[in-house]
Amino acid sequence: MRSKLAVCAVCAVGLAGPAHAFIDFGGAQFLSGLLGMSRGQTAHLHVLNATRSSCQFEMEILADNGKTLQARLVDVAPGQTATLSFKYPLRESRRQLFHAVVGTVVESCTAGLLGTLEIVDDFTDRTSNVVQLYGVQIKQPSQ
Repeated sequence: MRSKLAVCAVCAVGLAGPAHAFIDFGGAQFLSGLLGMSRGQTAHLHVLNATRSSCQFEMEILADNGKTLQARLVDVAPGQTATLSFKYPLRESRRQLFHAVVGTVVESCTAGLLGTLEIVDDFTDRTSNVVQLYGVQIKQPSQ
């Protein structure tokens, strides 16, 4: 089997901390677990809008320390897909742990977004890993 499905548990408590510059998504988030990549690999975050209306959401690929590696705010028509890619820098010599986050601006879109995170070998153009994003609700503390 060319691709492996990895299911990782993610602790949502640390994801809402100050290291992230999120828009207020109304508490709806989609997450991947932590994955590793190294030289010669590219991560592609794909999100399909399976709703009947246009949806706006932010796509982020974050390092394990919370640093944003790539981010993009998109408005996607029904049935269309948005992709965010992060190519691992060739000058780096160590592995990079990272995860993906998708945050919706309008909560009605959360039930119709389907996300996957794909890691592709740049030299062979083959997929080495595919991970499904999972929906979680992050409760914001009441003020």
